[in-house]
Amino acid sequence: MTTIRKQVYESMQEMVEEADKAFRSGRYQRDDDAIRSDAAFLGRFFDGWGDVVAKVGDYWPEGLDLVQEMLFELRNVTGQARPRSRVRRGRWSADDGDEIDVDRLRAGQDCWRQTVREECDAPQTMCLVFSLSTPACYDSEEVLWRGAVAIVLADLLEACGYRIELWAASYTKRAYFDGSDAFIAAKLKGSASPLDIASLVNGIAGWFYRTVVFQSYHVPQRARFARNVGSIFDTMPAIVELAGNARVLTIDDVWDRSAAEAKVKEVMSRLR
Repeated sequence: MTTIRKQVYESMQEMVEEADKAFRSGRYQRDDDAIRSDAAFLGRFFDGWGDVVAKVGDYWPEGLDLVQEMLFELRNVTGQARPRSRVRRGRWSADDGDEIDVDRLRAGQDCWRQTVREECDAPQTMCLVFSLSTPACYDSEEVLWRGAVAIVLADLLEACGYRIELWAASYTKRAYFDGSDAFIAAKLKGSASPLDIASLVNGIAGWFYRTVVFQSYHVPQRARFARNVGSIFDTMPAIVELAGNARVLTIDDVWDRSAAEAKVKEVMSRLR
């Protein structure tokens, strides 16, 4: 049976710190010269690994502008295919409630105000996991679409009262010399944290995958730098373990606007 080396990080910063330790210990595939010369492939210029570490937590205006355009295009594609809201709403009752409205009582109207939450079969906490694994043929802008879908879904679902955890994950087959696979995941947003798009943009970027995640392969031991990228899916054991008791939704194989729109509509329809 294939061994999977799993690395699960509670934040991007934790992943960067562990990847940096491996780099400084001499376990890496790309040195500073290679990183400097690969700006077109990465989607952003870096003056070596140290510059990557410094910029992971920085504001990236060019990337934010691109993602905002994608979000604008995606937010209105769902139509009526939206999940039922979990937000507590007020209703009027003739018999009982939390408070009474004297004016409605005098007018002979239902005067007791109740606060209720609409019933929904789905669990209240949802875990959105989008894949970072990317074949070399896709450019840095195409990579952003999966993350844009994740952000839009998180925004829509939180507006309906769900608590959302957002994770970035990468699965690579035969990543190590002993034939074992690699599963790497970093939490980009906790269920109690607000959806801050500016802080999420770096984590959904192709350059983050092709620098920090590539370097993270070397945290447990030197990697083969295999190009056998694998897909993630809802019932994948590593994903199920990541989600815990929350319902999980995975986002993979989305490289353009058409696929992104289809994925948003699919998820919204499933949750109605």
